[in-house]
Order: sequence, then structure tokens, then C-alpha cells
Amino acid sequence: MKKSFLAMGILAICITSISQEIQHDAVAINIEVPVRVFKGDTFIDSLTLDDFEVYEDGVLQEIEAVYLIFKNDIEREEINISQEQKKIRSSPDVESRTFVIVFEIIDYIHQFGDVIDIFFDEVFSVGDTLIVVTPLRTLNLHRDSLGNRTKSQVADELKEKLKNDARVGNWEYRSITRYGNMDMESAQRLKYLRYLEESKLLGFAEYLKSVEGQKHVFFLYQQDETPLIGKEITYDPKKVKQIFSDASISAHFLFLPQTRITSIDVLEKRRSFGSRPPEDTSYINIYTAFSEVAHATGGIIASSINPTHMFKKAFDASQNYYLLYYTPKDYKSDGKFRNIKVKVKGKKYRVLHRAGYLAD
Repeated sequence: MKKSFLAMGILAICITSISQEIQHDAVAINIEVPVRVFKGDTFIDSLTLDDFEVYEDGVLQEIEAVYLIFKNDIEREEINISQEQKKIRSSPDVESRTFVIVFEIIDYIHQFGDVIDIFFDEVFSVGDTLIVVTPLRTLNLHRDSLGNRTKSQVADELKEKLKNDARVGNWEYRSITRYGNMDMESAQRLKYLRYLEESKLLGFAEYLKSVEGQKHVFFLYQQDETPLIGKEITYDPKKVKQIFSDASISAHFLFLPQTRITSIDVLEKRRSFGSRPPEDTSYINIYTAFSEVAHATGGIIASSINPTHMFKKAFDASQNYYLLYYTPKDYKSDGKFRNIKVKVKGKKYRVLHRAGYLAD
């Protein structure tokens, strides 16, 4: 049975894992802001503490530290605090990394296998945790749990599971949409199968907030060939954006438009329509929703028929960034959302960062 990834995979993670909550210190609040700076598509890695400006609700803040991160190492650091404060300040935890790859797909194509190969070849390293959400289940893998298997062997196993889960997990969805004959009961069932609700989104964000270290999420949403239905969304966009931003997640949204797929089901469905189905405007909703989440977390937003290229770009962004730290002026624990704005002095670079945090 086809289930939304948030209905099965992520919700399962949250139920078993959301036992911890990170509370802001009531005395000394130190805000972490992951920042990515680009000129075109090139990451700028030469910036110093003096190049940045950080504003909270429009008020200029004093930056206390800037770290340049590459993969799970601190390449360069600048700390602008007293010697006494340096003694009690710990370096950011960049060795602990959690990657979540969500495959919200209808049909498996070979490029998904290339994506998995790239991740294991270029990204996955000692200390990392990988969570893969397929149309059928959630798979958890820690680098220390590989045993005697090589990364290549683990990648091959994962590709086979994803291929099988895409076929089995979407069986009901395909059986309904194959010939385009849609009665009311079938339409309601499809609505359920492609349903996305606020509680699942928020539960996912809260779970990741409880995870230590750096957290990177990749949402891949594959557009269906069927023009009859997209994913219905019922949530408060402002609330969802604030919760994701507060969790200090880098969420990247990768949208895969209709592609040339050779599965028997899809070919039969196309013949039943007589021609290629027209574009479905309902995908504007899902594209807008996850684009807003990515924007609020400082992530990459991309749309391409080439998932390999999109993931490569997002993977690179997840491994090259700055960490900025500041202590807010006149902090009040009132539960309100504080807006953050990061600028590079005198430059018109593209600057991506979390939108803010909840002062709780």
C-alpha cells in the first residue's frame, strides 16, 4: 500500500525517538547559524568574521565566532570573545552528522542508484548516520554498523531495497490510476495516499531538533505522470517554517518533474490517456510547501529531470558552510520567533541561512 513518506517513515521515527527536547539556556543563549554563501553556483570559502553581519529582528548583533566547515572538519575558526570565555566554550560538534534522504517517488529510475553511489562515495564517513525513507519503510544506518561490508556493498543493498519498495509501496496507487477511470471512492483513496498534514511535518522537525550534531535533510519529490491528483497539503505554512528553522536543520528540496519512464504500468497508463498527460497544477502546492521549508532552513531548492545533478549540488552544499555564533541582545524567553538575517558586507552574494529561532 502506498503511504506518504511522512505518514509511514518519518512518523515512525518520531514515535520511537522523540524523547529528548533541547532547551535554550536561560542565562547565556548562544545562537548557531549555519550559513552558505555563493557567487553563482560557487561556494565562497574565503570569508572571515569581519565580512559577516548578523541581524536579529532588525537589530545588529555581535558575532562571537565563525567556523568554516568542510565535511566533518573545522577548516578555519575565528573567536571574538575573552580568554575566560574561550576556556568554557566548546567547539561545535561537526563530527556527528545525520543525513536523511526522503525518496517520495512513484517509479524507480536508474539515476536514483547513481544518487546512492555518490552519497556513499563522496559524503558518508566515520561517525555519520544515514536515514533513508522509501515509499514503504524507514532504513537506519550508522557508519559503525557496516560490519565487514564495504560501502559499495551497502549501497547496492540499499538500491535494491529502494527499487523494491517503490514497486511494492506504490502498488495500490498504481492500480487505481492505471487506466484513469476514477470514481468518487477511488478519488478519496488517492487523496489519502498522497496526503500531507501538519502534525507529521512538525513531528519530523521536532525529532531532528533532538538529534545532536549537524543535520541535513534531502526531500526528493517525483512528479507523478497522472494528472488527476497531487499531494493535498493542510497546514499553517508560517508555523511549519518556524519549527523547521528552530530545529537548526538544513533541508534541501529536490523536485523531479515528469521524466521518460519505461515501466509497464506507466506505458499502459499513457496509452489509456491517448497522449502524454498535461501538467498538473496541484504540484504547485507541494513545490511551494517544501520550497518554503528549504528556504527557512538555508537549504538548496532545485528542479531538474536529472536527480543525480540535483543531489550532487545539494550534497556539496551540505558539506561546505560556515557556522556563525552570537549571543542575542536583550534576550527574552517569551516563545516568540526571532527573525535572523545574515549579510556579507559590500558583496552581492547569495546567502542562505536559517530564518530564525523560537525564544523558548
